[in-house]
Amino acid sequence: MLYGITRLVFWSIIFILCCWLLEKVKIVHKRRIYLISSCLIIVLCSFSFSIPVENLFITFSSPEAAFRYMDTGIVELVVEGQETTMVIAQNGDADIWTVLPKSDNGWKLGVGKNLKTVVEKVSSDIVIYVSQYRNTEEYYIRVLNTNGGELKISDNQNSTFQCLIRFNELVNKTFSKYYSCIHNFDETYVLTVDGNPISLIN
Repeated sequence: MLYGITRLVFWSIIFILCCWLLEKVKIVHKRRIYLISSCLIIVLCSFSFSIPVENLFITFSSPEAAFRYMDTGIVELVVEGQETTMVIAQNGDADIWTVLPKSDNGWKLGVGKNLKTVVEKVSSDIVIYVSQYRNTEEYYIRVLNTNGGELKISDNQNSTFQCLIRFNELVNKTFSKYYSCIHNFDETYVLTVDGNPISLIN
């Protein structure tokens, strides 16, 4: 996870330099300046996590490489769109996912603020999320079966749904999650789960 380490190291160096400069200069209320500088650097460090400045000079050769730079976990699924790519990984018992924008030569880093959840819907034991990547017409749909077991999923766009299966030892059940990238998401879009049509925009 070089993304976080790089920022922590950079702002730590800035803080050390500020402390060194303050020691060299004779200033009244030096303690107050230390406190203000520390707070300011903490704020700037936190803010820098939301801005992938690396996109200005780094292009990754694969979505897996971009994901590994930003996060930790074992990549299990890659869902391709035309302008973006979703990466789903496992980190311990948790599933984590991110959407990465494509460039002409590879992939760039993506951050959560570029994703907008446009649908959150519960239908029986099925939970459905639809998220749009900023400035694109690409939507990523996630379908979770909270009751366990596998599902038969399709839609009226002939989308390909990829499945990720997890076995939960605590409840002795297998749970399935389905992912796909869809386009032209509007009121005409219909998802079909086990033969039951579900309209996501009412």
